Amino acid sequence: MALKRLTGCAIVCIFFLGLSAWAQGPSQDGVLLLEGLGNLYGRGATGSAANTLPALAQFNLGLIIARDCELVSDANGNAVGGYILDGFGGQYAFGAAVSPQDLAAAVPDSVVPFFGWDIARDIEVVPNWTTVTNAYSGYFILDGFGGVHPVGNVNLPLYPRGTDETPVACPFPDTIIVAGQDTVVQTLQSGTITKDSPARPIFPYFGWDIARDLEVSVEYVNITTALLTNPDWNPAGPVLPSYAVVSTAARGRKVAMCNGYYILDGYGAVHSCRLPLQFDINHDGMIDDTDLADPKFGQPANYLPLYPPWGNTCPYFGWDIARDIELTPSGNGFYLLDGYGTVYGIGEAYFNFPNPQTPWFGVDIANAIEIVPTADRSGVAGYLVLDGFGTVWEAGQAQDYNINGFGPDGGGVFSFQDSFVDIAITPDFQFARSVPPRDTGFAVTVAPQGTDVTDPFVGWNPNLSTVIVPRYKVTTAPYPFLSYQRD
Repeated sequence: MALKRLTGCAIVCIFFLGLSAWAQGPSQDGVLLLEGLGNLYGRGATGSAANTLPALAQFNLGLIIARDCELVSDANGNAVGGYILDGFGGQYAFGAAVSPQDLAAAVPDSVVPFFGWDIARDIEVVPNWTTVTNAYSGYFILDGFGGVHPVGNVNLPLYPRGTDETPVACPFPDTIIVAGQDTVVQTLQSGTITKDSPARPIFPYFGWDIARDLEVSVEYVNITTALLTNPDWNPAGPVLPSYAVVSTAARGRKVAMCNGYYILDGYGAVHSCRLPLQFDINHDGMIDDTDLADPKFGQPANYLPLYPPWGNTCPYFGWDIARDIELTPSGNGFYLLDGYGTVYGIGEAYFNFPNPQTPWFGVDIANAIEIVPTADRSGVAGYLVLDGFGTVWEAGQAQDYNINGFGPDGGGVFSFQDSFVDIAITPDFQFARSVPPRDTGFAVTVAPQGTDVTDPFVGWNPNLSTVIVPRYKVTTAPYPFLSYQRD
């Protein structure tokens, strides 16, 4: 009887979870498909970027060599461009995406990789909300051997490499250099490692073409900000007008920083290449603008890998049939697609939405999966599966916008060969945006006219009004003379 009651309770809980996701609705207004020839096809609701981006991404490579497409967004999350990767390692920017050469130029010794043979497998843009106007400043390229190649500023977890440049065939070193020590602490494949050795990305180097997908992992940090003065008040001016100060409770913004990534191999194993990050650079017990201004902000805190949040409950096929993974908005689970079309939910990857099934094809033709988040981007409303012929299959509240029936020019999207390789949605979804990148401003208390500027403001006064002012960077100085500049 107890078992029956428990089972019934579980069914009711799942039912209500499904109703919750259904009631909230999806965050989607279009769909985009990448053909192996390097052309992008899209269709969406009126005003969707899916209707305009394809015209910017018609590269016509001449053979089926395109491998992946990644969209980039403005600070408000609107898709404004992207990158297409071909198997040789060629990277093609379109729309407002920054060129690979310009991204690499911002980082000393950074280069844009090009392999010259069909071994590039995935491109993943790295979210970085430490800036205001850009949501990213670099991306990763995954090769089939498992190598990860950064382009631009990706805040990449690194470990030292051998001075003989031999690739290290393990994801993490056994020991590391202790800060300030000059002694040699490790030798890997005859490559002597010292504290002055160059660094290479953390990745599992398989040594043969079996890496299939890469997903970026993100760690969040709250940045606190000092007290603010009214932006109209000039401390050096002759007049002291009404002024405003923030409540003594520190406010801040939440920043998403890359702490590594997961790599899917064709056998179905997901390899965690993630490290904890160091945010409190000056070790004063809080994370603020001083830490953010330090070049070491967000660097790996140690070289001990973070345990995968979903544990070891992953499928393992034993042969090359795993094709794609998509992280959940929480980052605590993922959906895995195999070539036959089966979708597996790992960790917090739930199927608590209506019609969660997509077809099982029985042949190796499924190429990509894309989740559609809920309206608040905290959960999953459904997902889309793309097969090689260009057909889009729906689960939950995900929409294909009838791209297979009409397409961008009314002619439909279909191929008689296995040539469609990737699918994306608009607005561009990355799980980092399930948490707002920054506040819209500060709620501040405005003092009445005539208030002495040296009077402290504490507590709540019903006679004061609450307004929103822009964010300001504040440098500390003796109260009340706070200097400021726009952020």
